[in-house]
Amino acid sequence: SKVEKIKMLMSAYALPAESCVFVTDTLGDVLEANHAGVDAVAVLWGFHPRETLDRGRVTHFVNSPHELAECVTSHFSPDCDCKKPKD
Repeated sequence: SKVEKIKMLMSAYALPAESCVFVTDTLGDVLEANHAGVDAVAVLWGFHPRETLDRGRVTHFVNSPHELAECVTSHFSPDCDCKKPKD
């Protein structure tokens, strides 16, 4: 399972879940990321439409590869609002 692969990588590199992000285009992968405890970034040019991806806990949605690079960079900045508790 991808959960085991994600956990294996976190263990191999001694990374906590909050230092990782999983980029995907499917709901199944979003759910696997959720189960592994890592944030999910969903790309909207892939297999599943946003309506399907919305059924998982997606931290960020991106519309282009350029936006993906910016998203991942900003995700790990202290100013990223995804790290703030939701009301």
